[in-house]
Amino acid sequence: MQADHKLYEHIRMKEGNNDPIRTREEIVSLFYNHIKAVNEIYEGTNFNGIKGLHFVIQRTSIYTPESCDRGRAKTDSDNPFCEENVDVSNFLNLNSQRNHSAFCLAYALTFRDFVGGTLGLAWVASPQFNTAGGICQVHQRYNEGSRGWVYRSLNTGIVTLVNYGNRVPARVSQLTLAHEIGHNFGSPHDFPAECQPGLPDGNFIMFASATSGDKPNNGKFSPCSIKNISSVLAVVLKSMPVDPTRNANPVGYGKRNCFQERTSAFCGNQIYEPGEECDCGFSQADCDQMGDKCCVPHEARGTGGPGPCKRKPGAQCSPSQGYCCNPENCSLHNKNEEKICRQESECSNLQTCDGRSAQCPVSPPKHDGIPCQDSTKVCSAGQCNGSVCAMFGLEDCFLTEGKPDELCFLACIKDGKCTSSVHLPEFAANRTNFLQNMRKGKPGLILHPGSPCNNYKGYCDIFRKCRSVDANGPLARLKNLLFDKKTIETLTQWAQDNWWAVGVGGIGFLVIMALFVKCCAVHTPSTNPNKPPALNIYQTLTRPGTLIRQHRQRHRAAAGSTPSGAVAGQSRSAGAPTSRTTPSARPSAPPLVAPQVPVAVPPPIGVAGPPIPLIAAIPPPGASSSSPAVIVLEPPPPYTAADPGSAMGGPKRGHRKNKRQAASDATPGNGKKKGK
Repeated sequence: MQADHKLYEHIRMKEGNNDPIRTREEIVSLFYNHIKAVNEIYEGTNFNGIKGLHFVIQRTSIYTPESCDRGRAKTDSDNPFCEENVDVSNFLNLNSQRNHSAFCLAYALTFRDFVGGTLGLAWVASPQFNTAGGICQVHQRYNEGSRGWVYRSLNTGIVTLVNYGNRVPARVSQLTLAHEIGHNFGSPHDFPAECQPGLPDGNFIMFASATSGDKPNNGKFSPCSIKNISSVLAVVLKSMPVDPTRNANPVGYGKRNCFQERTSAFCGNQIYEPGEECDCGFSQADCDQMGDKCCVPHEARGTGGPGPCKRKPGAQCSPSQGYCCNPENCSLHNKNEEKICRQESECSNLQTCDGRSAQCPVSPPKHDGIPCQDSTKVCSAGQCNGSVCAMFGLEDCFLTEGKPDELCFLACIKDGKCTSSVHLPEFAANRTNFLQNMRKGKPGLILHPGSPCNNYKGYCDIFRKCRSVDANGPLARLKNLLFDKKTIETLTQWAQDNWWAVGVGGIGFLVIMALFVKCCAVHTPSTNPNKPPALNIYQTLTRPGTLIRQHRQRHRAAAGSTPSGAVAGQSRSAGAPTSRTTPSARPSAPPLVAPQVPVAVPPPIGVAGPPIPLIAAIPPPGASSSSPAVIVLEPPPPYTAADPGSAMGGPKRGHRKNKRQAASDATPGNGKKKGK
């Protein structure tokens, strides 16, 4: 079990009283309570004949902010979680980069608020022998495409204790850990509908969204999950047993059996368990970090003395046994000292040491019915899990119709109908109890962010809107919708009954595609000089108006123009006589003649009459000339749209084309799956 520096910071400010030793003790206690809750679930479940699964914490790692420097681990630290802004997948990847072959599972707890309200993530096991991931998986190489071959430990998972800025209740985070371990054991999310019963008994552990934890089914595995987990356990237990403490190296790509016979306690995990006098850690460095000089560490085995996980001579107690042991003199805190060992909570009072035990006594609970969790729950036996509706003799229910923001209001069954608290007189705007932050004078109670809604089909986000649970992602949901067997059968039957519509639709599709290709053709550039230039979007939008204007202009020119013979006669009278075979002028290519620049003009082909001078000069302004100016009409110069350089009289320009570099998108290696 690991705790990153984010969780350390939160515990230090809340429960640790800014005391490093107290903070570590609180985190270790957090580990112990979570694994204890997980054991109650797995030990009481019969996985098709496989019983008595029990988890023992072998090692704990607690990382502090001092081990990080600007998002990187310091040279003397092995903290893998120093990166600040990482999403849930990358955080799991950071945990998987380390070698965890010595353990069946390796989990990291954090206090990072992941996007989408994600509380945990883990690798999913498969019953296929050669498929990696899940329980007992060793640290080995995998191909991750562009990253190449990398080493990963896929027997990992992560859990966060914060959701939309709020601390997750202890019961919910414990069920989240059991849920993620269920993924490691090969169970996907509960499916189909018979494994998602909803109210009144609630959904099972492997439901895609977090449950409230107060319903009978919330702490049980569904029949679907039991079947999936049993198939994986059957393959693992048939594999060769391997002692992970003596074989921490990769043992191949198949399954391995890392299960061991259960023992009463595991010395060195910093958790005080039955059969131990104390447990300060595996090494003396672990004991020093815990501020425990009263206990012998695990590595002292065989060195003589009292033995590992035993109190040193003269020590009455050890801080590893509880907060009420004084680490300075290894004795119990006296009752008169009023040493605080547990802070006050919404539903329990502050507690002090009683001078009789190193463990902190049970905190006295506050009165039942006190509003807690922003008035969406009430206190019950010292825990914030009571029903608000029950305080008024009503039953809880979920709103299933309405807008997303309406579905996140607390609802109760009244007169046989599920009614929003907005419309219940018990929660009117002028009420004096069950008041909520930022909602003074408003009717109804709005659920806490992260609370289930719409009969567990969604959860309330930070904006208090019900967001649908997307267990497998949008692509998987679309795939299931399109390629579902029932959907395919429905489409096939419809096509058989409406064959004529299919034919008409096919022809219409071909016509539309032909028109689409025709329309796109005018936008495609071409190097053919005989084709018009490509149009842009603006020209396409204005093309109808342009065609109308051009048609009108041609019509006016044809109606008011002079016959072509008269124009030709006038041109010939100004210059030399020409024959009828003289080529006409092409207005698209005017003569490239600058003022005061002599131009060489070849004689027109087939022209009769006196010779035309080879040099014609245009006189400057104001100069007199006895002869009329010679108007020269010549064919267009040999340039094309693809080579505009020749139009300027310069050399032909070459066109460079950038070579498109092909980028191969790498895909992650097969055989690895993640579950939320």
